Amino acid sequence: DEALRSDGEESWLVGYKETADALANDPNVESIEETGVSYLSYTPNDTYFGRQYALSMLNASAAWDYGYMGSSDLNVVVIDSGFDFNHEDKGLVKKGTDYLTGNQTIDLSHGTFCAGIIGAGLNNGIGMSGVLQYGNVYMIRCFYYDAQENGTVSDNYTISRAIRAAVDSYDADVISMSFGSKADDSVLREAINYARSKGVILVAASGNQGTAGSPLEYPAAYNGVIGVGSVDEDYGISYFSTRNSSVDVVAPGGSVF
Repeated sequence: DEALRSDGEESWLVGYKETADALANDPNVESIEETGVSYLSYTPNDTYFGRQYALSMLNASAAWDYGYMGSSDLNVVVIDSGFDFNHEDKGLVKKGTDYLTGNQTIDLSHGTFCAGIIGAGLNNGIGMSGVLQYGNVYMIRCFYYDAQENGTVSDNYTISRAIRAAVDSYDADVISMSFGSKADDSVLREAINYARSKGVILVAASGNQGTAGSPLEYPAAYNGVIGVGSVDEDYGISYFSTRNSSVDVVAPGGSVF
């Protein structure tokens, strides 16, 4: 809009370079200078956005301001324990391959949490804000609750099948893996290398063994996998976060809404 504007004291014209060049020698023009462009900071209307310190720490609004909200052909695959598809704020999350058998105990809490952080509906007026507004977040389920292990587990062979399925069946751009194993199994390593060979961005938790010697965990410790440690709201390293050479970056991981 190249309309002349005035506040009663000064008049100015904001226009394109061609206009500026044409006015360069006009005696009625006091000065010409290049101006930057400012944008309103993007603030989603999701109910609990204000409680999500993690998005502020990650400077997500700045990314959204630049248009980094995902795209319709973006595929993020989360390998985890499943997702509560009855959740009102499921957003972009879609069902992927399910590797559980009928006698394995389902625990949706971890997978719903991890996939929701990525794909809960952004700017849909309910719940929390996911990082993405556009794209596909596929949940591949292969973790189940094991009472004997007192935790939610999967074997590395099944996980390797899930990684390959993420690439071959879901055309993954990113694979998110919030799990770790102290065993450097060849089948897991080969699956990671296969995904790398296809150009997939691989992200994995470096582990929660900060008070237990911080052993290396795989797949975070593999070359080409982005290993992520945890920090709290005060930017301090979370007491539980593993501290070793597998940590490439840190991200909000304590008391995340």
